[in-house]
Amino acid sequence: MTLHRAIICMIITVAAVPWPPARAAELPHEFDNRVPLYAAARPVETRYTRNSATVHFSTEAPFAQVAAFYEQALPERGWRALPLNSSAPEGAHQRRFARGDVYLTLSPGSGTPASQTDFIIELVYPKGRE
Repeated sequence: MTLHRAIICMIITVAAVPWPPARAAELPHEFDNRVPLYAAARPVETRYTRNSATVHFSTEAPFAQVAAFYEQALPERGWRALPLNSSAPEGAHQRRFARGDVYLTLSPGSGTPASQTDFIIELVYPKGRE
């Protein structure tokens, strides 16, 4: 009976591990000079896949304010805006940008406490680039 419980606990523990593994507050190298950081945002988690990096941020600013910052700052660093997703509710849709063969998506996150807003920046690289 004890061995049976140990196996069940191990299966539950393994199933709870997220994939891909998260890395707290580590930013992709593009943030060095190509992707500005919103001053009032704190990186919470970064996830990497073979050809993408997704960074979750937390801030007290509303998403519309964060989006306005990136809509101005990214083109200043060579990113071009791509068409907006017209099917999303006003003020809550993603913003998409491209720079060469790298794509950036800015999305609202799943708002946690009322005083905070989460937002996500996903960078997608061409296949074969790591």
